[in-house]
Amino acid sequence: MSHRGCTAIGTVLVVAALAGFLTVADDIRHTGEFFAVAGVFVSGLAFLGAGVYPQLSTVVALQWLPPGVALGFVCGAAADRVAVGVCSGAALGVLLAWFRRERSA
Repeated sequence: MSHRGCTAIGTVLVVAALAGFLTVADDIRHTGEFFAVAGVFVSGLAFLGAGVYPQLSTVVALQWLPPGVALGFVCGAAADRVAVGVCSGAALGVLLAWFRRERSA
């Protein structure tokens, strides 16, 4: 994915997450909502970082963090434990991002 594409997707996700914090996850009574919106926010920040700082791809491929979070969303929703799903998905995304980094020869 191009750097402009990552930046555009990241911007959309961050704006959507901020709207989600103001509307859906406006209280902490429902932790699942808060963690779901926080996962979207972290995914947006990862895409923004991948788009703004392309030289980071030698250390970690940030664009692989959001798919891990998305997988955590699905698993967490299926198990009715969104917080656990988002956290484990973020951990999986970090591992994917580290393994998929560009290695210099």
